[in-house]
Amino acid sequence: MQQNLSLPQALQYAMQQINGKQFPQAQDLLTQILKQVPNHPDARHLLGVTYMMQDKFKQAQNEIKKSLQGNPKFAMAHYNMGNVLIGLGEPIKAITSFKKALKIQPDYLQAHRRLCDALYASEQFDEAEKSYRDLMGKMPKDVSLVVNLADMLDTQGKWDAAEELYQKAIDMAPSEAVLHTKLANTLNQAGKSKEAEKVIKKALKLKPDFHPAHMAHSYIMLSQSKAKEGLKAADKALELFPGETTAVAWKLTALDQLGGGEEYDRYMDFDTFVKPEWVDVPEGFKDIDAFNEALVKHVENHPKLFEFEHYEVTRYGKEVKDIYSEPMGPVKQLKAAMEKHVAEYIANLPDDPDNQFVATAPKKWRIKSWANILSGPGRQIAHIHGEAWMSGCYYVRLPDIMKSDDNPNNAGFIEFGQINDEFPNLTTDRLRFIQPKEGLVALFPSYLYHSTVPTESTQPRIAIAFDVVPVK
Repeated sequence: MQQNLSLPQALQYAMQQINGKQFPQAQDLLTQILKQVPNHPDARHLLGVTYMMQDKFKQAQNEIKKSLQGNPKFAMAHYNMGNVLIGLGEPIKAITSFKKALKIQPDYLQAHRRLCDALYASEQFDEAEKSYRDLMGKMPKDVSLVVNLADMLDTQGKWDAAEELYQKAIDMAPSEAVLHTKLANTLNQAGKSKEAEKVIKKALKLKPDFHPAHMAHSYIMLSQSKAKEGLKAADKALELFPGETTAVAWKLTALDQLGGGEEYDRYMDFDTFVKPEWVDVPEGFKDIDAFNEALVKHVENHPKLFEFEHYEVTRYGKEVKDIYSEPMGPVKQLKAAMEKHVAEYIANLPDDPDNQFVATAPKKWRIKSWANILSGPGRQIAHIHGEAWMSGCYYVRLPDIMKSDDNPNNAGFIEFGQINDEFPNLTTDRLRFIQPKEGLVALFPSYLYHSTVPTESTQPRIAIAFDVVPVK
């Protein structure tokens, strides 16, 4: 311990080091304190905070757990345990921690806010809405709370309620272009495209180089079949953010509405950009069937597997949101294989500097992945992966109908090129069907609209999909 410092002074000094992001120094000091006063709750808690602030969530969880064993009524430790659990991808468990903090200290507004966010993240929408509205009553001038609740209602398709809250946020902060952009998107999804157009133009007047506003402008114009205006807005968005996936998708939609053309053809070159490839047998497995069987068991018994009728773009299925989270099991070998295929895909791209997908190929990237199980009417509607540069899907287990030569309706196939039917007056019919096979990975640009054909089979279609996300 620092010479001549009392215990309270040493703890205060450690907090100053943490606030200054001097984590090694703070950890040394806290370790010295714990040698003299083993399991001191404050010291254990602060040591956990140093790990949490470095995203070392397992170590943080261990230290804060010890702190709470020493002082179960330590509200801030419960609060930070909730933050750690959020970092570990466990929002449901985090809810319990935030509620414990609030039971001990009912006016703990930070804990209340994080409780709202955890309820939202765990899709407990009714309770989340009640919690947000309770907190808004205590913090009536906090615009971010109003926006968070509006965002949640928007994701649920509750357009009228979201519209009301976005307008309230605009009344509180009228010069914020982002709020006008959010309202415009909601109005457009609610079928109020004319109103949306007026609002988005106001957003652009407030902030002419606001990339999300140009994106929304393009989307709103395309929804009204105003292809030239939609194309102009998409091009402006790409000028501000070269290669941005959704902007590329909107640009191609505009070109489709205008009849296609040479530029459209370069991006929609399925032979060049859609790559079905066989995956080598990973070390430690007899053959690809043995590897896939291990993946089947891992996915079907995963603790985070959940079932739903309607989740994002998937209908009637089961999903593991983050299949790369622990326990990884055989997914570790799959991750290594996917990284190899992605690296080869990037290395073999054509020399086409005018193609924004090619020109913005990332030098550094990471993979995020999820697993889904579909059967019967289960399917994925036409969609893109807006946060990624490139995407892929590895096929683990398929129903018999997908292996049969007698499959006239392409049951279970992945379809590329069918743009979402929310955009009217499309002129091209360029489609490509890929027949999934066990042990095959399909690689493709994230801007390509794709969907799956229902199998109508009781046998499961198990796939592990992934996104390649650029790292700056």
